[in-house]
Amino acid sequence: MNRTYKSDVLMLVMLFAMLMSGCLNVRQKTVINEDGSGTINLHYWTRSMGDIPYGDDIDGYSFIESEVRKKYESPNTQITAFKKFDDNKDSTNHYDLTIGFKDINKLTDASGFSRIKISYLKSNDGYDFKYFIPKDTTLKQEYIKDDHTLEYTFVFPKEVISTNGKIEDSKDHNTVKWVIPVRDHKVKDFELTASVKDKSGICGLFGIELPFILFAGLVFNRFRKR
Repeated sequence: MNRTYKSDVLMLVMLFAMLMSGCLNVRQKTVINEDGSGTINLHYWTRSMGDIPYGDDIDGYSFIESEVRKKYESPNTQITAFKKFDDNKDSTNHYDLTIGFKDINKLTDASGFSRIKISYLKSNDGYDFKYFIPKDTTLKQEYIKDDHTLEYTFVFPKEVISTNGKIEDSKDHNTVKWVIPVRDHKVKDFELTASVKDKSGICGLFGIELPFILFAGLVFNRFRKR
């Protein structure tokens, strides 16, 4: 193989790698239990050539099974289901996995979640949820299509009081979705927030002090009658 041919092959490989960069869609659905444990269904896909996409890691998401398991296995997390498949209709390569976790606040113990910052902590009115996603300046803007998105859905144990996402129509009003264009993800950070009722479904003053107020009222009423 002469030097010119090698150079041409290298240029082609680099071109395909560039075309692959940024061409990614992600759907992540997280279910949080009352004790802070739960499950994540993570589904991501990108355009491929045959069975293997160019590059084993695209925008932080790996397309080699052994690397995927390294990213999402930790003392706090475990992959309970794993599936990869190709969609011949649009020539895309898909990875779909279910991840169980013991504590949502320790999700970043897994390297696949190390870039985010997450907290689900008790507050006066219930629980405050925050999920911070830093911008990704490695994305190549010119190869990002308008339909490339990062979609995050969280199902909380109780009703969501307020959020900067969209509450899905459901009986319990406990499911929130955020859809982030990949194009915007390159230039700015995102923080997903929600306030969730506590497990009793009664918040603040009435959740803690109401029984004492009622008891004091009964005692006062009895003494007044006497």
